[in-house]
Amino acid sequence: MPPAADSTHHDFPTRAAPAFRLDARSPKPLAPLTDFLTRFPGRVLIAADSAGRREVISEMLAAHGKSPRVVADWRSSPKATRSSP
Repeated sequence: MPPAADSTHHDFPTRAAPAFRLDARSPKPLAPLTDFLTRFPGRVLIAADSAGRREVISEMLAAHGKSPRVVADWRSSPKATRSSP
């Protein structure tokens, strides 16, 4: 039974992302992810377990032409706008 609709519950239409095999030795190690981000028409939430990892992910994406928007927590993400096609 789904939870009652109120301000403490959110039901986002989501699906699991495909598995990405990232090869650090490849000339384009993030190609599987950046290709997905380019083709996927919706929003993508990428979570990091620390600020340091968030910065590494942001730098890696920026090096491949992607500009992730950093939000304080997952509740802020629906309000964020798509910043990079």
